[in-house]
Amino acid sequence: MLKQRITLFLCLSIFYPAISQDTITIPSPIWENFHSAEPNTQFFADSTGKMRIDDVVKQKFRHTDTPSETLRQTFKFKRKVIWMRWHLMNSTNQQQNLVFIFYRNVFLQFYSTSQGRSQFIEGEPPFFDTRTKNERKSFPVIVPPGSNVTVYARIDNPAYHQLKGYPLVADESKWMQAIVDDLYHRRYYVFIDILFLSIIFFITLHTLAQFYFNRRKEFLF
Repeated sequence: MLKQRITLFLCLSIFYPAISQDTITIPSPIWENFHSAEPNTQFFADSTGKMRIDDVVKQKFRHTDTPSETLRQTFKFKRKVIWMRWHLMNSTNQQQNLVFIFYRNVFLQFYSTSQGRSQFIEGEPPFFDTRTKNERKSFPVIVPPGSNVTVYARIDNPAYHQLKGYPLVADESKWMQAIVDDLYHRRYYVFIDILFLSIIFFITLHTLAQFYFNRRKEFLF
């Protein structure tokens, strides 16, 4: 009996970390604000830069808890095409409408796969886009009740654009208000930043004006 318990414990210790690391379990109730998907990131380097989603899903992905640091150390800011992957598990009995929020809109393609079928969500943004900055760098993902969905993102030069803590996952109906609330709580820091930049801008204009009217080079150096 003791030997069976030890065997069961060893099996759980082997398989449970893989599930917890690579899978984002959607809680009930869902997150009120934002959930960082960075510890659940897996990536695959597309050496050709031309692979299609049907070929990518068959590749072996590498897991990393800190994609921003790992990609920077691996590729040294070289221009690369990287595929990133996240597993979503909806253990609730309701459909979850989520949104993936990234630091910058540097995506070439964004997909979701479920039950062996791939769904194209969004591609490269147009040259002119009427959407807001937050809307351009966010992508909706629908997870049916009691199902698993895998999200794939084809990214250009991620070592430069990836920021620690990103991407974020949130409820699609709440995330915009959560950003507004976060900015409100940090409003004093924003005011101080604006005041500091305004002072720097005024000093720059004053220096240029002194040079223009007095023609003294020391105002420029």
